[in-house]
Amino acid sequence: MRRFFLDDAGVDLNYAPAHILRRVSGIGESTSKAVVEWRRKHGRFHSRESLKKVKGLGEHAFRQCAGFVRIFPEEAQR
Repeated sequence: MRRFFLDDAGVDLNYAPAHILRRVSGIGESTSKAVVEWRRKHGRFHSRESLKKVKGLGEHAFRQCAGFVRIFPEEAQR
């Protein structure tokens, strides 16, 4: 089972639930839900930059959260 806590590795953007994402700097409650919804509709995030496609997450919020989110290779997810 994967852990979703903020630690040295950050939060896995492709698996963290909204209640964990909203604890990341720059991502509040509504944006965390938008991230999960985007992921449900479009699939995995392949880069941090793709996070900018999420409605409601602007450049300032992106700069705040980018260092705290991680995208692990698919083979590491298995």
